[in-house]
Amino acid sequence: MNFDYLAPDLGQMEEHFTLIYYDQRGAGRSTLISDPDLLNVEAHVTDLEAVRQHFNIDKVTLFGHSWGAILASFYVLEHSDKVAKMVFASPGPPRFYPYLSQIRSSIMAWMDDTKRDEIDRLMAARQDSTVSARKSCIDFWEPFIRGYFSDPYDLDLIRCMRGDFCAGPEEALRNGAVVGTHTFASIDDFDLRDRLQHIDLPVLLITGTGDIFPEESMYEWETAYPNSKLVLLDGAGHYPQVERPEVFFQVVRDFLRDSPE
Repeated sequence: MNFDYLAPDLGQMEEHFTLIYYDQRGAGRSTLISDPDLLNVEAHVTDLEAVRQHFNIDKVTLFGHSWGAILASFYVLEHSDKVAKMVFASPGPPRFYPYLSQIRSSIMAWMDDTKRDEIDRLMAARQDSTVSARKSCIDFWEPFIRGYFSDPYDLDLIRCMRGDFCAGPEEALRNGAVVGTHTFASIDDFDLRDRLQHIDLPVLLITGTGDIFPEESMYEWETAYPNSKLVLLDGAGHYPQVERPEVFFQVVRDFLRDSPE
């Protein structure tokens, strides 16, 4: 997705630190790519390194949300000398099996059969090129996002989320599924747990106890990174910066307070 899904809800971090966002290849305002040979984790790592070089930053602090934590981990395996710290907010798991295969069922666990049928219909409608990609995207995410929250029935809280999943050019919205499919196909059997044992950088792992990824996967991250700190927030799911902002941002600020602003 483009960074507009995330950036608007990180405003409190921008008050204290300089944040650099970028749209990953094939997404948002970046060049649209559909060639599977150009949509793999190695290419994403190369792009992230290009961003660091472009801004001439000696050592970056990486903030990775969800898939971003997986990408940051592949990046640090190649460029550990270019990273100062990492913050993983509701990180995707450190291995493909069994966690990634369970995502859809976890997100849709709150739904009854009628709602599931509606989601299937809205998903299919996103492939209809005769309909506005932004409209079909909005129609889909309005009910689907509820499964990412600790309480899918707290609509007032869910509507506090400012991130826009459907920002960007129409062509990019249609290309998102292609990017995701090919990118994850390139790492469909990944397991980072043993490979990260030598990475001694400070890593903050922060997520909600109601996240779409089980706590077991968070403990695996904690074990994989020898210098990590895990913070689990009650009453939060996949977007703790929205659900528990007062705690989330305080924890992140405390972790980063010694980093360059």
